[in-house]
Amino acid sequence: MLYVALVFGLAWVVDEGFKAGTSANLLKSEATTILSVTAGVLVLIILMVGESMARSRAGLMMTIAALLGAIAMMLVDRRNSAAVFPRRMLVAATAIAFIIAVQFALYGILERFGDDPLADGRIRFAHNTIRAAMAFLPTGTGLGTFVPVYGMFEPTVDIIENKYVNHAHNDFLEFWLETGALGIGLLTVFFIWFGRRALTIWRRSTAANREIDLCLMRAATLVITFLALHSLVDYPLRTSAIAAMAAFACALLVDPLRTNETEGRHVNSAVGKEISRNRTSRDATTASTAPRRAFSLSREADVAANPTRQAGARWGEDIEWPEEWRKATGSNGDKPGKG
Repeated sequence: MLYVALVFGLAWVVDEGFKAGTSANLLKSEATTILSVTAGVLVLIILMVGESMARSRAGLMMTIAALLGAIAMMLVDRRNSAAVFPRRMLVAATAIAFIIAVQFALYGILERFGDDPLADGRIRFAHNTIRAAMAFLPTGTGLGTFVPVYGMFEPTVDIIENKYVNHAHNDFLEFWLETGALGIGLLTVFFIWFGRRALTIWRRSTAANREIDLCLMRAATLVITFLALHSLVDYPLRTSAIAAMAAFACALLVDPLRTNETEGRHVNSAVGKEISRNRTSRDATTASTAPRRAFSLSREADVAANPTRQAGARWGEDIEWPEEWRKATGSNGDKPGKG
C-alpha cells in the first residue's frame, strides 16, 4: 500500500515541479503553489521512511522501482526539457528519507535481507500448487478452495507443525488452481489490453491531455506493473485496500469521453451551429405566419369592438354598404343572395 501511494505521490510532485520550472520561479509563485510543492515533498519523505520501517523486501524493491519510474516520467515529459526543479525535488526527498531510514530502520532492513529468501517455503508452495492445478485442469477447483485442495497435495515433509498454508504466495498460480483454463484466459486478455494501453499512454504527448491527467495515467501503469510483479511472491491484491487501488489504477487507463479542449471546442461549435440553424428556421416560420396571425388578431379585435355581432356571422354583414355594392356581390339585406 505504501509503494502504491508513493507512485501516485511521485506523479503529483513531478507535475508540480514542471509547473514551477525552476527554483527561482517557485519563489515568485503564489503561496498555494509553494505549499503544494512542500506538501508533496513531505508526503514522499513520509512514504519512503514508512516503507523502510515496514522492512518488506518486496516493498523496498518496489520503492526503488517507483523512484526509477518517476525518473522515467520526467524524461518522457515534453513540457520543459530544461526544467531541473522536478529532479532536484526528487533527489532532495530521497536523500532526506535515506538519512532518516539509516537512523531508525537500517538494522532491521539488513537483518531482513540477511535471511535466505528461499527458506520461507515459497518454492515448495509453488511446486505443490502447480501439481494441484495440473490435476484439476481444465476447470479448476473453484474460487476459495485453495486451503483444502492444497492440503491434498502437500507432502508430509512440507507440513509445518500447528500451521497450514493459507495461500500459494504466488497469486497467479493460486488463480490458475482455482479457476483453471478460463482464469488464465481472462488474465491473458487483461494483460494484452494493459500492455497496449501502457504503450499508448507512455508515447502520448502532453498536448493530448491535461498534464496532471497524463502523469496519473503513467503512474497507474507503474502501479499495475508493480502489483503484478509483487503477486509473483505474495498476494497483495487479496487485500481489500490494495485491490481498490488497483481498480482505481485500471480506471485511470480508460480515456475520458473528451480527451482534450480542442474536441470540446469542436463539440461546442457543432452544438452552436445546430442552435443557430434551429433559430433561423424558427425565425423563417415566424415570418411566414406573421400575416395570418395579424389577420387573426384583427378579426378578434373587430369582434371585441362589436359585441353585438353574432358568432359565425359573415364579416361585413353589419356594415351599411352602398346598394350597388350589395347587388354586385349578390347580397340582399342580411341574407346572401343568388348570383
